[in-house]
Amino acid sequence: MTGIRTLCVLAIGGAVGAVAGCGGAPPPTHAQTDAVAAVRSAEALGAQSTPAAAYQLELAHGELTQADSMIQNGHMEEATRLLERAKADANLAMALRREDEARTAAAATHSHIDQMRDVTMGSSGGEAPTTTTAAPAATTTTTVVTTTPAAQ
Repeated sequence: MTGIRTLCVLAIGGAVGAVAGCGGAPPPTHAQTDAVAAVRSAEALGAQSTPAAAYQLELAHGELTQADSMIQNGHMEEATRLLERAKADANLAMALRREDEARTAAAATHSHIDQMRDVTMGSSGGEAPTTTTAAPAATTTTTVVTTTPAAQ
């Protein structure tokens, strides 16, 4: 009877140990949702059209794929770290895309300012503004010398 009891305790202990060793932590669904949302946002922002942002977006996609594999294999902690990296890479892709848009807008603004300056100064075919300056009034002094017969 004690042999059966010992065998049952060992079997239950082994089953508990197997479950705990296979990643007893729940799947990181919140981290996965956040990472997928960040990747989709980066794609919607057009991160693929900026080389540096496209690279970060590609990294994020790879990390999502690896995280899915980790979750399937029961490695929840590793999957959570990969999902956090994927989210960070997607956020970086968005920031790089926004920076590129800002640089493009700044260059367009500078170009517009230069064009307006050229028109104002007359160097691009536009007419230069005419300015009138008043000449100082001319003053003349006339001296009359008369001679009298008595002075002769």
